[in-house]
Amino acid sequence: MQANDETLMEVYNAARLAVEFAGGMNKCAFMVDAKTHSAVLYQLLVLARASRRIGDEFRTKHPEFPWKAIDALGAKGDDMDLTDAWDILWSDVPAIVTAVESVIPQGPDA
Repeated sequence: MQANDETLMEVYNAARLAVEFAGGMNKCAFMVDAKTHSAVLYQLLVLARASRRIGDEFRTKHPEFPWKAIDALGAKGDDMDLTDAWDILWSDVPAIVTAVESVIPQGPDA
């Protein structure tokens, strides 16, 4: 990684937490569980805001990242509703996690 290390870790942690918080739920359960959907919405907002700080140099070097999905998430921002959150959570966030995992150092000595 490079100068974006902290930002990428913020994106990664927010994405992982969002998935973890909603794991095992179906859409209906998610919609009625205020604690869970509030926590997921917050993490998606953190992810969106952090992703805006990822520089163009990194984006150019890593075309494998789902930039279109990341940028769309950023565009939704504060206007995201629960249906958007659920759809993004299961269609886009796993790809974001996988992409960040591909560039973060592995192991305690990395």
